[in-house]
Formats: sequence, structure tokens, C-alpha cells
Amino acid sequence: GLWHGAAWTYVLWGGLHGIYLILQHGWRAWRGDATPAWWGRGLTFLAVLLAWVVFRAPDLSTAFDIWGALAGQNGVALPHGLTAMQSWLAMLGWHPTFSGIRWIELGGTGLPVLLLAASIAWAMPNTQEIFAHYSPAIERIFQQSPSWLRWRPSPAWGLGLSALLLCCLFSMNQVSEFLYFQF
Repeated sequence: GLWHGAAWTYVLWGGLHGIYLILQHGWRAWRGDATPAWWGRGLTFLAVLLAWVVFRAPDLSTAFDIWGALAGQNGVALPHGLTAMQSWLAMLGWHPTFSGIRWIELGGTGLPVLLLAASIAWAMPNTQEIFAHYSPAIERIFQQSPSWLRWRPSPAWGLGLSALLLCCLFSMNQVSEFLYFQF
């Protein structure tokens, strides 16, 4: 964590990752590979999200406030589109406000796009899986990726990657604070 800067947030961020590794190795020693892969992916996703709160927070106090808010310390706010569920939730003893997630409406295109992006992030193979059948490969522990995702350099790939490069170059005129500007 200290490599990222001289702040307690980075120390805690690095410490969290160390704790995560200790827990993962301890779990494997105790349970082996008996745990379903989906459970490990979900837990890893949650752990990394919680660690990123500390990494991006300006100080530990803010990070702890955000963690508390994520746990419902400030109450629960649901999207406007779920107000129809208010009486049903009240029967369960829950009384949330319906002022949350103002930037995405349940009836618009935002939610389907968000779900599509999440599906791609969770279900599509990563670069290690796509390039696993090429030498040198870091590890050959992944199953072969679908044939349509295998890397086959061609004029179409070159054109697509060139278009992506141009999009990146043309978007470089936007101001973006460098992550390590205070380092």
C-alpha cells in the first residue's frame, strides 16, 4: 500500500489485500477447492469493492463513513421506481426512503445498459483466457475461450483496434486528474 503514497488509507488498503490473501489461503487449506466458483467470484468482487473505498478516500474517517453508509448506517434509500413496493416493505418492518439512485430510471435505457455491462464484466473471458492457447502463456489453467473470442490478427481486428485508438486519442483533451498526482 505504501507504494501508492504516504497515507494511512494506502497502508490500510495494502493491509486489506494481505488479509484477503491470508483468508483465501487459509480457506483453501481448510476446504480445498470444494467451494463453488460463483461464490468465490462474488466474495472477491465484494472484498475488492470494499478495499477500493479505502484506496480512493481522502482519509480514514471518510472511508469509515462510506463503509458505514454501505452497511445502512444512514438508512436505506431505494430508487424512485420501487415506490410501488413501499407497502410490501412496510409489512416486513422496513421503512426505506425512495430517493436513491437519481441518475438511473428503472423505466429508461440506463438499467438495461448497466445490466448488459455487468453481464459482460462477469461472463466474458478475460485476456488471460482469450490468449491462453498462445505461447508464451502465463498459465494454461483456463478453459479454451469461445472460438469467436480467440485472437486472430486480421485486417478487421486492425481496423477495429485503430478505431479504438483514435477514440482514445480524441478523448485525451478532457481534463483528468492523475491518480498519483500527490505522490
